[in-house]
Amino acid sequence: VTDDMTFSWSETPVVNTTSPQNSCTGDAAIVIAGASATGAYGTLSWGLTSGGGTGSITSGGATTSPTFTPDPGEVSGSYQLVLQATGSGYCGAVNSAPMTLNWDNPPVANAGTDISACEGTAVQLSGASITGGLSSNVDWQITGGTASSPSFTASSTSDPTAWIVTATSSGTVNLTLDVTGLGVACGTTHSYDNLTVTFDPLPVANAGTDIEVCTSG
Repeated sequence: VTDDMTFSWSETPVVNTTSPQNSCTGDAAIVIAGASATGAYGTLSWGLTSGGGTGSITSGGATTSPTFTPDPGEVSGSYQLVLQATGSGYCGAVNSAPMTLNWDNPPVANAGTDISACEGTAVQLSGASITGGLSSNVDWQITGGTASSPSFTASSTSDPTAWIVTATSSGTVNLTLDVTGLGVACGTTHSYDNLTVTFDPLPVANAGTDIEVCTSG
């Protein structure tokens, strides 16, 4: 007597993520990269296990490359995500892999409008500002110009307005504001903006030559 038997099997699902993923794009949508799923799986899903704000997967949640949108009210954030695959067929096993997503807002340097001042004046760069994200360092650089011996004094490397520029003659001083980002994702990001300070020559009074006049009587 003989009998037949059919043996069926399914490969256990395996998921992998690349972690951490760092994004210096501000609160713009981030496409998660580097995740994969193999084996026999029926469904894929992403979950948010920790992280501040209201950031969430906004599209592609059943794929290995979903889109994550940070909370627009945050300057930076770190989120813990997990990719989960549920087996199909005879293998209903669940496999998951965690990943960390770090994002920061890049700072934006604003050197302000060009400045004109009298020769010999100490000019404070009070019109400069930083918008966007946080910064770890602020640096002004002299990049050219026609004024003699331009130089800086600075009381802070975090405040772009705390810098004073001088020169020993009339002419122009070309400056560049260099702002370095802060955080895991933007710590090596730089933003630049330019400014020109013009030192106008002092007026010179000329009364002319002495005058002699004759008087009668």
